[in-house]
Parts: sequence; structure tokens; C-alpha cells
Amino acid sequence: MPNSRGVCYVAFGENYAWQCLHSARSVRAVSDIPIHVFANIELGPKWEALGNVTVARVDGPDESNRGIKTDLINHTPFDETLYLDTDTAVRSAAFLGGFDELAEHDVAGALWHY
Repeated sequence: MPNSRGVCYVAFGENYAWQCLHSARSVRAVSDIPIHVFANIELGPKWEALGNVTVARVDGPDESNRGIKTDLINHTPFDETLYLDTDTAVRSAAFLGGFDELAEHDVAGALWHY
């Protein structure tokens, strides 16, 4: 059994931070799973209302976000991580089924999902 499970986002820049806030709200509407955000800007007090959110401030230009995304396994604070793009809208707790996929694989992803 894992020590921890959580959702990670990488939100570099104001636009992505705004998208990320809306995505995190959609996660929080269906689950209290921990959320961790890597950001290169201050996220502000709106994030505190979500609860169970941690933020890692990363110094670097907006374009440097790929380094975190492609090496997330070395940055995530969780034993099992679901990475969500900032424009992801979660509609139900069924997204937590992604952890079941991880039980059989090191990496799982959806190229396009309705």
C-alpha cells in the first residue's frame, strides 16, 4: 500500500496558474486528494480555500516548465502521482481510477478522452 497518493500540476505563468486553479477546484469538488503545484509565481490566497494543497516555488522562466513535467517522477512529493494538465476539468471521482492503472504500469496516460 502506498504511503501517499496525490495530484500534481505544473503551472508556470499567470495564464496557466489561472487555468490550474479552475482545474484544482474541479478536483476538489469530487475528492479531497492532496494536490501539489509546481509554479514559478506566487499563487495567492484563492488557493488556501481549496485545502490540502501544497505549492513548490520553482525559479525559472515560463518555458522551463518542461523540465519539471518530463522529470516529474523526481519532483513529486507523492509515492503515486496523477499528473493533470492545467486545462483538465475533472467531472467525477472516477479520475481516481488512474491509480489502478498505475498499479500495473509505471506510466499511464490519455491522449484524448471524452
